[in-house]
Amino acid sequence: MLKPGGRLICVQPNFRLEPRRYFDDYTHKQIYTDVSFRDFLEANGLKVIHC
Repeated sequence: MLKPGGRLICVQPNFRLEPRRYFDDYTHKQIYTDVSFRDFLEANGLKVIHC
């Protein structure tokens, strides 16, 4: 949960750039690209400032 005016900074693997290696890490449960992750955040009420 973020406080009003709080910031969330994310670093994530990008499936679009490395599809063959994406699941080499067993913790990667969901596929996101730079576009789909931004859409996910905005759909959940967050304002994306920089991507």
